[in-house]
Amino acid sequence: MKIKYNLIIIFLFGIISCTSQKKNTKKETDKIINLVLNKYDSVRLISETFYNTEIKPSSILNPYYRAYNSKKNTFAYQILYKKVQNIISLNELDEIKSSYKNWSLRKWERNFNKDNVLIIFLKDRKKYNSSIPILRFSEPLFTKDMKKAIIYEYNLKDNTGGTSIKILVKENNEWSIKGEIPSGTIN
Repeated sequence: MKIKYNLIIIFLFGIISCTSQKKNTKKETDKIINLVLNKYDSVRLISETFYNTEIKPSSILNPYYRAYNSKKNTFAYQILYKKVQNIISLNELDEIKSSYKNWSLRKWERNFNKDNVLIIFLKDRKKYNSSIPILRFSEPLFTKDMKKAIIYEYNLKDNTGGTSIKILVKENNEWSIKGEIPSGTIN
């Protein structure tokens, strides 16, 4: 009988801790998205994340791995990679890569601190070709301690744009963008 109660207690504890972890992740995700959106006066956000795409969580880490593998005497290292090396360690990158096999967030809900964010659908993005940026974000990939994160950003404005990863760190309970690595261009 004691074993049965112990199993029930362990089961309930597991459910409660998983629910608590999901709420904490959502809260931190909302903070990060709001931080990135605050850079813009006005913006259109594509509601769909990268959930059903060929882009996998592990693939957005590739530019950061390039930073560690880049030769120190190259232009790319001096301009792009030197600033971001060691914000997230190689061990932490490997930890993130093993923790996130698939995306879990399908689309963005309206949890933004700004009123000037218009949520649009991916299929409608060509209707909105203007000087107002169109963004698409991945969900953040967190380190186990939830103090560092990487987010993939697609940015399109006036028919041109690019993709990049943003490196974020949480200090004194506030997220800040510590670096960015471009990963591609869009025409």
